[in-house]
Amino acid sequence: MSPPRTLTTEEQHALLQCLMPGPENRFEFAIKLRNYTLTLLMLETGLRVGEAVHLLIGDLWFADQAVNTLELRAEIAKTKQPRRIPVSTRLSLAITNLDARFWHPLHLGLDRPAFAAGVLFHALTPRQVQRFLQDAALKAGIRRVTPHMLRHTFATRCLSRTNTRITQILLGHASIQSTQIYTHPNDEEIRKAVEP
Repeated sequence: MSPPRTLTTEEQHALLQCLMPGPENRFEFAIKLRNYTLTLLMLETGLRVGEAVHLLIGDLWFADQAVNTLELRAEIAKTKQPRRIPVSTRLSLAITNLDARFWHPLHLGLDRPAFAAGVLFHALTPRQVQRFLQDAALKAGIRRVTPHMLRHTFATRCLSRTNTRITQILLGHASIQSTQIYTHPNDEEIRKAVEP
């Protein structure tokens, strides 16, 4: 069985750079900021795309600031088990920018989708996320990227820093066997092992 497909550090950087908002008009800026923040969120929390698109603003924003721990609600978790995931400084800043440039100016309540699309502000679909990731990967000049590759990348990074049990908790896996697929060394790790 081959190890899960993950993004290298360089590919992650290129993808996020391509998604980062620039001097576009206000509408394009808001879309890029939404897409950037959602991609960063999946890369830094390991959420499945189906979980991420069902987040509400109130899951990410509380008491006029970005949350420092994401409390994934049981009703949107694939396993129907809630879980807690720390929020990085970089993700917290992206959430703060999304509030300042999108949620707050549009007076969106905490019960609205955090990552909305269209004039009716319905939640993005997993298919829409897949499309914008594919477009961004193409523009960034990297291989095809899927939402699940972001989760695989998070899991692999976690296992390089901590143990299998903590990674299992962060990913919300019911079984440790599900987490162990990430323990397969990749080519880079094998190469490092034999370098003098």
